[in-house]
Amino acid sequence: MAYLEITQLDKHYDRFQALKQINLSVEKEEFIVFVGPSGCGKTTLLRTISGLETPTVGQITLDGRDITYVHPSKRNVAMVFQNYALFPHLSVFENIAFGLRLHGFTKEEIEKRVQRAAALLHLEPLLARKPKQLSGGQRQRVAIGRAIVKQPKLFLFDEPLSNLDAKLRVRMRVELLNLHYETRNTAVYVTHDQVEAMTMADRIVILNDGRVEQVGTPVELYERPTNKFVAGFIGSPQMNFLELTVEGRRENSLACVAEGLGKLVLPIQTEATIEGKKVTLGIRPEHVQLTATESSVRLPAVVNIVENLGSENLLHAEIADNQLLVAKIAGGAAPERNHRLTLFLPGEHLYLFDEQENVIPISPLVALGSPRPREKAETP
Repeated sequence: MAYLEITQLDKHYDRFQALKQINLSVEKEEFIVFVGPSGCGKTTLLRTISGLETPTVGQITLDGRDITYVHPSKRNVAMVFQNYALFPHLSVFENIAFGLRLHGFTKEEIEKRVQRAAALLHLEPLLARKPKQLSGGQRQRVAIGRAIVKQPKLFLFDEPLSNLDAKLRVRMRVELLNLHYETRNTAVYVTHDQVEAMTMADRIVILNDGRVEQVGTPVELYERPTNKFVAGFIGSPQMNFLELTVEGRRENSLACVAEGLGKLVLPIQTEATIEGKKVTLGIRPEHVQLTATESSVRLPAVVNIVENLGSENLLHAEIADNQLLVAKIAGGAAPERNHRLTLFLPGEHLYLFDEQENVIPISPLVALGSPRPREKAETP
């Protein structure tokens, strides 16, 4: 049995169903991240695990013990909230030690645990300060320290870095990961930031409208999304999508037509029956190229906007009326607005989604040893 097991979990608020048939297994020492858009149910699921919400139906098991209806104080879990929730009149030491005193620990044990947490979080010089004398990142470390000293079976983090500025958030991500590697605790982390999810998680749980869309490692979700929602949510900038209608097959390729683009021949093959049906073509911005590959789709385009990010440029190019395609290219000199160029979509990086937005299994033509003739590149 998994360390944390969630089975057939539903949560209703009157007529609104916040969680729908959640099934999830978390192994010991895993760092699991819940991610999804606002209102998808990720915080509700976390609060249900902690005991702050009671499920309508379903079961939650932690380390072989059914905790579905156990009081939060008896679950042996620790939760770090988005707001720091520190006592302003207590010092850092007293804030960290507060829960231990409530549980009747000896003075010596409290001192030992607080000093260990302070060392892990680099808080030793700050133990005598009050919260008002701390920065946002330091306050968050104190809140984490208060959770660490309890030595819980499970850590729960509810968007703990969202109140920090961008630079501090990156640094705190690294500190949290180092802390996880040192303590080897099991952690469930909630965020709306998919970059946080990709960089921190052993596995990611993508939630949408109260349902689990897909569970997997960051690489699995990036390379093998099961549907259009996951494909569009993972990756920054998000995946480009083009709406097509499949006309038929031709020599292991798919002949399609797109509004505003005319006919397109996709250098891919599939065993799915999709002739005459609408499909969605997907490609990530980092896979769009300015030079032809052995097997690629050619799209004339006009540069609309260029975002210069230093190490890379994001080209927002118009491929049809009111239809943009984003390409991520190397930094340096970039095409200017209204410049005409050709974008190439390599067959090995294409995705197809059906009308229900589920992924259609495909094989790129280049993998079959039948590459298309290389086209002459157009320089921007």
